[in-house]
Amino acid sequence: MKKQILLFFFFILTFFAVIAWGAASNPDATKLFQQAEEAFKGKDLDKAAGLLTEALKKEPDNAVYRYIFAKILLNKSDFITAKEHMDVVAKSRPSQEKGEDYNKKLKDFKKKIKDLQKTFNDEGEKKFAVFLKNQSSKDKLKLAVTLYQAFRLNPPLRYKNYEELKSAGDTYESALKGKEGLKGPMLQLAFLFEISNKKNKAAELYMKALDYVQDPNEEY
Repeated sequence: MKKQILLFFFFILTFFAVIAWGAASNPDATKLFQQAEEAFKGKDLDKAAGLLTEALKKEPDNAVYRYIFAKILLNKSDFITAKEHMDVVAKSRPSQEKGEDYNKKLKDFKKKIKDLQKTFNDEGEKKFAVFLKNQSSKDKLKLAVTLYQAFRLNPPLRYKNYEELKSAGDTYESALKGKEGLKGPMLQLAFLFEISNKKNKAAELYMKALDYVQDPNEEY
């Protein structure tokens, strides 16, 4: 059973992160992307983000759409979601079906993501500073979420503050007991367990989260 859980856990982690030879571009998604670009140029970030959300539902393996979406999210100061999308782009593979232009953009975007890591690291440091300033707070769940954000944005912090990482997972787990249907928090807790080497607990939470997927194109 444990072997099956670990295999399933591995599948969940890699399904979207390692995108193999995607399908050809979806015309409806292309149209939505073009509209999103116009909205972005017009500085209507909310509209652009909404359009790209719809485009990615139709073509979830399009790393170009995902990168532009992440850039919009950065402009909206949504660093966590932007980082999640950037991580997918960084692990995406070229696609013969999507063409040479797509592959050139993907290669260029991967280089730009490396340059953006400092931005994410800085935000992670800020989150960790907030955690340190409020360690005496009675709102332990808020502290755990703040630590999750710090560790998600700035990987080196995980290794420098391992005890805090373990306590964040335990606090988060305690706060979520008896609260079903909270997919977002479940996935955050699963991530904390994953990076603190509690693989079985992480796998169980990833599997539970599958019960709350609304859209077949929805991802982790």
